[in-house]
Amino acid sequence: MREIVLKFLFAGILLAICKVGFAQDEELLPDSSSLAVELRIQLFLDDLNYIEEDSRVYLQFQNMSQMQPSLVSAYEWRINQVEAKFQAFNSRWNTYFVAQQYEIAAREDLMDRVAELDVLKQAVADSLAARKQVCVALRDFFESESFIMCQDSAYRRMYSRASKLSLIGKTAPLLEKLKASEQLRFAKIEANYGKVKAAVELVPALSSRAAAIDEQYITLKAMSEKIQAMAYKPFIQRIKDYLLGFAAVAILLLFFNLAVTRFVAVKKAYKSMQQYKKLMKTNENESYPTI
Repeated sequence: MREIVLKFLFAGILLAICKVGFAQDEELLPDSSSLAVELRIQLFLDDLNYIEEDSRVYLQFQNMSQMQPSLVSAYEWRINQVEAKFQAFNSRWNTYFVAQQYEIAAREDLMDRVAELDVLKQAVADSLAARKQVCVALRDFFESESFIMCQDSAYRRMYSRASKLSLIGKTAPLLEKLKASEQLRFAKIEANYGKVKAAVELVPALSSRAAAIDEQYITLKAMSEKIQAMAYKPFIQRIKDYLLGFAAVAILLLFFNLAVTRFVAVKKAYKSMQQYKKLMKTNENESYPTI
C-alpha cells in the first residue's frame, strides 16, 4: 500500500514539472492568430511574385520594319490585364493590412515581411509604368509616321499653286492665305516629328525605321521654305533674277574650270619633274667610253 502511494506521489510531481515546461515553451511560440497572419502574408507575397513576373513581359524588337500597330495594341492589352490584377491585389492587401495592423505591429518579423512586400509592390508599379510608356511611344511613332509620310502629294499641290499665284499681282492675297495654311500644316509636321524623335530615344530599335522619316522631314522642310519665300514679282524683275542667277552659276563654273585647269597643269609639271629626276639618276649609273 505504501509503495502505491509513493508511485502516485511521484507521478504527480512529474506531471507538475511537465506542465511548467509546456507553459514555458508556449510563451516562446506565437499564438494561433499571429501564425495565421504570417501564413496569410506569405500567400500575399506569392501572389505578388506571380504578378511581378507578368509585369516584366517585354515586347521584342527584332524586326521593326515589319512591326504593325496591331502588335502594339495586343501588347498594350496584355499590360492592362496585368495592371488590373495588380490593382485588385492592392485592394485585397490594403483591406487585410488595415484589419490586421495591430497583430502585424506586435511582431518585428511580420513588419519585415510587410516591408518586403512594399518593395516588391513598388517594383511592379515601376515595371508597369515603364511598359505603358513604351506602348504610348510606339503608338505615337506609328501615328506620326503615317502622317508625315503621306504629305508628299499635299506639298506638291501647294507648291504648284503657290508658283501660279506668285505670277499675278492680283492673286497676292490668295498666295498669303496659302502660305498661312502651309505654316499650320508644317507646324503639325514638326509636332509629329518631335514625337518620332522622342519614341526613338525611348526605343532605340526604331532608329532604322525612323531614317526614312528623317529624309521625308528634310524634304518637306525645304519645300516649306520655298513656298514661304514665294511672292509676286513683275515680269522684268523675274527676268533680272533669272539672269543674275544664271550669271552667278556661270561665274562659279568659270572659277571651277580655272581651278581644274590649274590642278591638271600642276599635276602634269610634277609628273614631268619626276620623269626628269628618274632620267638623271639613270644617266649617273651609266659608264661612257673615254678616248
